[in-house]
Amino acid sequence: MRIARDDITHTMLRQGLTERLDDAKLLVSELVTNVIQHCHSLTVRVVARSTPDTLILSVSDDSPALPARRPSSPDDERGRGLFLLDLLADEWGVGTTDHEAKTVWCCLSLTASAAPPSSSPEMAL
Repeated sequence: MRIARDDITHTMLRQGLTERLDDAKLLVSELVTNVIQHCHSLTVRVVARSTPDTLILSVSDDSPALPARRPSSPDDERGRGLFLLDLLADEWGVGTTDHEAKTVWCCLSLTASAAPPSSSPEMAL
């Protein structure tokens, strides 16, 4: 998880994308954590792409298990990954392949007036 956070930090700083850096680090960390804790995947692939107005993050693994909300109480230390996606991402979703793999993606607007991407994020990744 630390490697994914560090990589997204370095990538965004190199490109001058600082507007949503904290949100991107948290969401990448949550998505990678979900793979490690719930999917038992042998591989994890993190990709960050940007347009002038949007940062698109995706985390892929080789498990067919789809993300699922888990009940959590205020005292729980886990179970808030999808809630954080709902809260911080402008859009998010899951794409699957015929090879029983999946990608969880999210979009972060880089400008206050940015509209959602016109193409499907699954296609852009």
